[in-house]
Amino acid sequence: MWWIAAMGWALAGPPRLDVSSLVPSTSPVASRVDGVCAGRPDDVYAVAVVIYGRQKGRSTWGHISLRFLACQSGRFRDVEFEATRVDDTLVDWYASVFPNEEWFYAPDFLELQHDRLVLFRNRSPVDTGLYRDELDKNREVTELWMPWSGAEALAMLQELDADYAAQLAELRRGERVDRPDYKPFSTNCTLPIRRMATAMSWDTVDSVFPMVWLRQLEDHPDVAVVVHPSSHVLAQIQHETGDLKAAWSGAPTRVFRPLVRRELKASTFEAYRARVSMTAEPLAVEWVLEGL
Repeated sequence: MWWIAAMGWALAGPPRLDVSSLVPSTSPVASRVDGVCAGRPDDVYAVAVVIYGRQKGRSTWGHISLRFLACQSGRFRDVEFEATRVDDTLVDWYASVFPNEEWFYAPDFLELQHDRLVLFRNRSPVDTGLYRDELDKNREVTELWMPWSGAEALAMLQELDADYAAQLAELRRGERVDRPDYKPFSTNCTLPIRRMATAMSWDTVDSVFPMVWLRQLEDHPDVAVVVHPSSHVLAQIQHETGDLKAAWSGAPTRVFRPLVRRELKASTFEAYRARVSMTAEPLAVEWVLEGL
């Protein structure tokens, strides 16, 4: 397909900053994709391996997910899949996603599903503020846009959709979900990514540690790296350049994976966020649209 050549252009060059997720209320993705899939066949245009920075007490090795940009049934989909184990932190998440349902409040819910590695489907991670929530925890979000597209990627997206739908039906029926148990050194958040890599015949990385994926993919010539900056990343940019004028969507950057996380002063962070353009470019979406 001719649009693959356009994506090939995007895959060149250094890592780039994307500040659009700092102000998701601007709907930077939705404002650009309205109607672009009308009359188009179902297809996947881009897939990212997404790495969330380390978080003290919960994500010692970081967290990992998959983000798809696709056309399906005439509409543009920006969807993220992640896997995580069931614990008491997930009740609030389910309540926010399913505000009119109550199955997650069942007395035996946590006991029944304890330590199951459940699948989540997050819609529009930038526009709905999912990325911003993590940035507010001082966790940068690093996207590794892979050379994965076309029929095989679409089949994987459809499989993940089907898995999620089946799991949700089991949860609603009060059944123990048909998912594996979480095991930190074998069956963890990397499971969907490793499954996707196998489907795409990609054997460059095979690790249960998200940060290994980051280290091994950040310099790969066929991978485009996009960094959504946390307070720590902005603090580093300020320290290295003297101000935050260098922090704009599309600016060259480096990949950050700190063990010790500084924080930009809250007032400076908010002042910077207030200056973020209402049209801050969601880079990967722009790359896809240029090829359509």
